[in-house]
Amino acid sequence: MEADQTDVWRKRVDYPELKTAVRTLASRHAAERVLVEDAGAGTALVQELLGEVDGILAVKPDRDKITRLSVVSAKFESGLVFLPERAPWLADFEAELFAFPGSRHDDQCDSVSQALTDDNCGFPMVISAEALAASRIRRPWMRTYVGPDG
Repeated sequence: MEADQTDVWRKRVDYPELKTAVRTLASRHAAERVLVEDAGAGTALVQELLGEVDGILAVKPDRDKITRLSVVSAKFESGLVFLPERAPWLADFEAELFAFPGSRHDDQCDSVSQALTDDNCGFPMVISAEALAASRIRRPWMRTYVGPDG
């Protein structure tokens, strides 16, 4: 896998395998920030990997999952969140987002809401010239904002 390829890693593992996965994925993607929920095993994970994994940060959720996702949904609506056009994980990811909060699985929704909070995600983000050019291509699902004056 190339270092700039976006992927999703989902697996139920024990603590030693989780710690190895965080090290491996952070290194593979040259991560500048690694967010870990500050609860249960996540608290210990951050303490153990501080100084070893660049940018590892404990995130303490301040509200319930539904509120957190509703707060960041405006970033999706205003075009600040980019997803790849094709990825093996994309259909499952979108299905989980669209079904939230009524779905059986919501781990990715929870993760994306924490990643996109203002405390954890600085805007504007650095966007490649290619991504910027692609964002200017009109897609059927894009809407144009029309102000109150028409």
